[in-house]
Amino acid sequence: LVATAELLGDYLGGLVHENLVFSKTLFNQDRAAANNSQEFFERRGNSMSLSKLVVIATRSTASASELVANSMDPYVVGGIGIVGDDTLGKPVGQSGFDFCEKRLRLTTFQTVNANDFGDYFDGLPADCAAPDDVSVPVGDAADPNLITALEYLDTGACPPTALLPGAAKPSPALAPRKADRRGPPWREFADAY
Repeated sequence: LVATAELLGDYLGGLVHENLVFSKTLFNQDRAAANNSQEFFERRGNSMSLSKLVVIATRSTASASELVANSMDPYVVGGIGIVGDDTLGKPVGQSGFDFCEKRLRLTTFQTVNANDFGDYFDGLPADCAAPDDVSVPVGDAADPNLITALEYLDTGACPPTALLPGAAKPSPALAPRKADRRGPPWREFADAY
């Protein structure tokens, strides 16, 4: 949810960026005057002042998760780092409308950061590629994403074991097919999975 992204932004940057723009929500020209808005950092009890931020992402990282990364980028010295894989690319959101006793969720707005950047429809690019090994528990010291993220935080460079983009990932023809657990396509439209 966008509200969760905004709250996380407050905790990540509210200490030193209080009252600065976290993100902007932009509607089309016909709806802009009544609906465009800005979200500002708010200081919370446990707000931090980050000097570095690395986001671990996959091709499924989208929407509000991308909003956090994009919105923090102007405020982190040298920008944020992304390890793992490029994100999905969904800098837009939906509004709900009641119509004929149904609820329609239509894409109605785009989000941008304080620098007015929000055109990442092809995803936010990974700085260091790393495999997403789902057989390793999250946070385990052997997690390739965690190893890559910590190295990138420490040195600013990708570790030699990090994959080059497209280098050692299995080709789609050879990769085992994963079950689509998202459900029927209409649920994706409604953002209901």
